[in-house]
Order: sequence, then structure tokens, then C-alpha cells
Amino acid sequence: MWIAVFGVLAACSAYILLPAHPLQAQDDDALPVYCPYTDGAYYRANIFPRYEPAARRLTLVDWTTAETVQEIATDLDSTLIRAWSLDCRYLAVAIGPVESMDTVVFDTVTNARMGHVPDAHYQPHYVTWGPGNYLVVESRLGAVLWNVPTGTQFTLTDSFSQVTVRNFSRIR
Repeated sequence: MWIAVFGVLAACSAYILLPAHPLQAQDDDALPVYCPYTDGAYYRANIFPRYEPAARRLTLVDWTTAETVQEIATDLDSTLIRAWSLDCRYLAVAIGPVESMDTVVFDTVTNARMGHVPDAHYQPHYVTWGPGNYLVVESRLGAVLWNVPTGTQFTLTDSFSQVTVRNFSRIR
């Protein structure tokens, strides 16, 4: 009996297809990432970002009509939506192959690419938005404090440590 049960489980598990790495494929059935800050100056109800792999483009889509309301960028490699800014104007995404992704921020009002923090390996950079459209990007080389509107980036490092690879447990 155990052999029969094991055989059925093995046969059923053959139909469960998982990507080789969780970031290699974006789940088309994933829940949309709406801007959660409904009091943000640029908040738009029912609008969410979507990466379209076949078209290689990042768009904003209306949940109620399924219509594309805005094309933010085209000719993009694999893209993973990360987080909205507190005013719902800027959108942080991870772009590139899973082995070496960049954190990129787009202005969803002007469709401008605001800049990037390069070289995340197998795990997109953790990002934390703060007031005044500051973004902290946690990288292997330190935390990057980024004033997105001005494009100014400053890497925060520990002056007492000679280690170049850093890990973070939290940001205060």
C-alpha cells in the first residue's frame, strides 16, 4: 500500500511546475501591487504596475477595466515590481537576470528612469522608502541612501569595519 501511495504522490508532483529560482519568472497570477498610500499626492485608485514579459514593457493597468493606462518603459529585461514611494509617484523595480539585478526607480508621472543601484545577486535589493522621496537600497556593499528626485546617492558604510560585503537585519 505504501508503494501505491508513494507512486500516486510522485505522479501528482510531476504536474507541479516551479521555477528553478523564485525570481526567474514573474507569476502572471500574482496579486497586483497597488500603491498602498491612499493619501499620497499621486495616488490613483485601481491602478497597478505590470511587467509584460512578451512585450518587454512595464505598464500601469486599471484593475477595473484591465486596460493599459500608461506605458512606463520598454525594452526591459526580466522585471520584478518592488515598492511604491510614499507619495505614489516613484516605483522601484528589480531589472535583469536573477544573477545580477539592478534596482531601478521610475517616475510614473513623467515615465523617466530616475537611476539605479546595480548588482544584486540572486535576491533583489531590499528597499525602504522614506519621507521626501528618499529610498534606502540595501546592497552587498552597504546601504545606499538615495534622494530619488535629485538623483543623489550616498553609500552608508561602517567606518570601523574592513569588510566590504554587508548584511542588514533592519533599518531604523
